[in-house]
Amino acid sequence: MDPWARHPALLLEVRRTAVHFQGLAAMRKEILEVCREADGSAPLSALAPYPAAASVLSHPRSATPTKPPSGDVPLPQRLRALPLEVLDPTPTVANDLHLLGLSTLGDLEALPSRDLARRSGEELTEALDRIFGRHRPPLPRLHPRVAFRESLSWWPPRTDIAPLLFAAKRLFDRAEKALRRRGEGLVEAEVILFMPETKTTQSLLVRPTRPTASADHLLRILQHRLEPLELAGPVDRLELRFRRRERLRPAQGLLFEEDIERAWSEETMLLLDHLSARLGAENLGTPQLVADHRPECAWSLGPPGATSPDPVTAPTGRRPLSLHAKPLPLDLESDDAGHPRRILRGEERGPVSVLGGPEVIESGWWDGRDVRRGYFEIATGSGARWWIFRDLRSGFWFRHGVFD
Repeated sequence: MDPWARHPALLLEVRRTAVHFQGLAAMRKEILEVCREADGSAPLSALAPYPAAASVLSHPRSATPTKPPSGDVPLPQRLRALPLEVLDPTPTVANDLHLLGLSTLGDLEALPSRDLARRSGEELTEALDRIFGRHRPPLPRLHPRVAFRESLSWWPPRTDIAPLLFAAKRLFDRAEKALRRRGEGLVEAEVILFMPETKTTQSLLVRPTRPTASADHLLRILQHRLEPLELAGPVDRLELRFRRRERLRPAQGLLFEEDIERAWSEETMLLLDHLSARLGAENLGTPQLVADHRPECAWSLGPPGATSPDPVTAPTGRRPLSLHAKPLPLDLESDDAGHPRRILRGEERGPVSVLGGPEVIESGWWDGRDVRRGYFEIATGSGARWWIFRDLRSGFWFRHGVFD
């Protein structure tokens, strides 16, 4: 879209593609014919070597009150003949220019740019620089979002899901072609069921764990959503709408060998979508690492299939897979160096062997849950391996986890 125009306008870079239309004039003619056939409109158009010049030459006010010369007249002369209205000035600026007796871009360009900027603002001088090609800022690439809304109907209305899945398969196939053509994946879609007897509709949301364009994958999710659903009546039409999409980032696969990690990821994604449809997305989560030295704060549950947002440095010591939700008090005797020596109570009462430690963790002062701990890995008399720590402020011992 034209970033400077206050009216709807589209800028096209055509020089490199005009050869496929036998020249710029023929290409321009074909574009205008397509617009007329599409909605009967006759859009204004212009050709220029830089965007801002083309924008003002095709402006709705470009032909009034002064009609610009055409034919072989040099571009600067054509631009100078344009009325000031092509700049879409604010009412205040337009009134100031009118009081100065200015009516065309040529009148404006003849003024010293410094004086013009001081009187009417730098925006006006910057616009002139763009129009006359003295400054050519890059334009953002436009990725138009094409709406997808298609439906299929049948007769007579049915209460079983077989015709629903048949219609959905055809619609998802069309959707896959549209998505792959644009390099996009579906984040959320809406499936609407129409029931003529009750004159009502039922909506289902299809949300894959990760953006995907696969029709089979989307159909499986819909099937899981339909199976437990109680229809309000017989259905005679199904409609599919895109609600949210994202651009896909294709991963490089292996040429001669099976990409085990990639296949596992796709299978895991299908499993997560199956569980999400059955149990509800709010009941699923993926453990994520958090940059925090406190073991109980070093992880969190994120959305299904999510990865840790930030890189996390591995801890210096070993960590058990089984971590207690809350450290368990431990009656333990220590030696003169403060290392664990003997468990005094419980089934594992007796001497212990120190396998690792101490690992001192001091952290959490910023959130009011600061800790000062000395961690050890020990083996009990029965061979059980525990992860314990001593609170360096109180001197009490706790068991925080068990090595499997």
